Amino acid sequence: MIPEEGLTEHIKDDDMSLVGHTKKALSVRWHNSVENLLASSAIDNTVRVWDVSCGKAAFTFSFANCATSMQWNPKGNLLGVMIKGSVMSLFDPRN
Repeated sequence: MIPEEGLTEHIKDDDMSLVGHTKKALSVRWHNSVENLLASSAIDNTVRVWDVSCGKAAFTFSFANCATSMQWNPKGNLLGVMIKGSVMSLFDPRN
């Protein structure tokens, strides 16, 4: 957590590691309105939705190719994912 008055020294240690992807992560997107929720995509052809409060992947989605970008919609109930090969996937992670 970053203090309100700002950082006064270099951060050298992590507070938590999110372990799950088996290859390099490409992108990370925080949820628009839900605290401690983010999505990550990696070269391992998966998108994971993480509960950062406990450090676990709440959902994992597999694709035929890797996701090149992703974005939560303004309401925050859908995640749009662009898959390599010009394929777009739009889904509700809660289902």
